[in-house]
This record gives sequence, structure tokens and C-alpha cells, in this order.
Amino acid sequence: MVDVRRDVCSGFEVFSIKNSTGNLKFFYFYDFDLCWSCDDKEDSDTSSIEFGPEDSYMYTLIDEVYDSISTNQPFKHLKYDFEAKDLVFLEGNDYSKRLFKNGMVEWHSDDCIYRVGSIIYITKENNRYIVTLQKGKTHINRIYPFSDFTVSIANNSRYSPYNITFMNMFNKLREYDFLMNQAEINKYVSKDNVKVRKD
Repeated sequence: MVDVRRDVCSGFEVFSIKNSTGNLKFFYFYDFDLCWSCDDKEDSDTSSIEFGPEDSYMYTLIDEVYDSISTNQPFKHLKYDFEAKDLVFLEGNDYSKRLFKNGMVEWHSDDCIYRVGSIIYITKENNRYIVTLQKGKTHINRIYPFSDFTVSIANNSRYSPYNITFMNMFNKLREYDFLMNQAEINKYVSKDNVKVRKD
């Protein structure tokens, strides 16, 4: 089962996500860019975490991100009604084509040039999502005092308006009451595929 913790660092919310397969962090930085990150590793350039139906709400959030991008509908799962018929989507934009290919979301960090920054990969296999963060090719231009895996999703992103999909996910995570919704989590848990952690 996924473990979700909320902390406050320098006035900013940080959500730390962990399960038996890995860890992931979401937070806004001082420039108000949304960041995805994870614990640093010196022995690897990639870090992955897997989400299945037993991970309940986190699985749903990742599913919404993947679905919005793969179907070219960045406003599909917004938590409020949004009239998007007059917006021009990026179907013909080169970055848009790079964002989803071969069944995989590939988001290059907005704080670096395209071929240098860290990358988020999201793939779907057998009804499970695998989120992988890849370190950038250089550490010199990192603006975040966090893990080298940190990926920026900027307000003025090269992928706009698809950045809204990730920001919408963060807003839903902020409003989710994990304790009150424990029953919802439990309904996805079966003794056959989930090990109960005792600590």
C-alpha cells in the first residue's frame, strides 16, 4: 500500500509518496514551478516507482495524468468545469508530439534546454503505472537544492497547456483527506497481492 506524507518546507507543501517499489515527491519551489522529485541515488541515473489499483487515490491521479496526455485533452480531469472549446491545442507543435510517443509520457524538465534536463517517464503495463525519473546530463545548471532527479513543470512550460494536467493532480492531492478516506483505500487492498507493513 502506498504511504503518503505531507510536510511543510520553508512554507511550501511537500508530498512524499512511498510504497514497496520506490518513492516520489511533489512540491512547488520558490519560482512557483511544480516539481517532481525522489530520493537521490549515486549509483543510478534513473529511479522508478510503480502504482497499481491497490494504491487507490495515487493510482487514480497518475491515471488521470496519463489519460489527459495520451488523449490530447489536458483539461479532461480538472476539478472544476472548464470551457476549452476556444483553446488551441498543440497537436501540430513539435514538443506536443514528443510529449507522448510509443505509449509513454516523456516530460523534459522546464528548467533546462530540452536535451539536457531531467526527465519524467510514465508508462502503463498490465493496468499498472511505472513512473521513472531520469537525471539530467549535467548538474551545473540545476536551480533546485534537491535531488538531481528533480523535474520542473513550469507555469510557462514549453508543453503548455499540458502543464495544467500535472498542476491539477497536485491540487487534488492537497485536498485529499487520507485519514477520512482510509475505507476507500482498503477496498482496493486484497490479502493476495498486498503485504501489510508492520513498523
